[in-house]
Amino acid sequence: MFRAATAQYLKGEMAAARAAAQAVLLKDRHGRRCAERLCHVQDEIIRILYSAATRHLYRSPIPSGAETHGGGRHRRLWPRADGAGVR
Repeated sequence: MFRAATAQYLKGEMAAARAAAQAVLLKDRHGRRCAERLCHVQDEIIRILYSAATRHLYRSPIPSGAETHGGGRHRRLWPRADGAGVR
């Protein structure tokens, strides 16, 4: 239910952004600015989706080093050239 509701909401927001961008484009005739506005909206939608996925849908019980901003301990998946790191 959360996924479907989120998807429908964001689709509506994207449609509204497209309509607004089109109205501004027809008024000022600046295609590049129109594209920049749409790109900004798409970037924000991607940010929201990523946040929703990592916080609500696929929460990791053991966050990676990247998720803890470099903290935490992670296992090396491949040995270093000198052989260290093999477990």
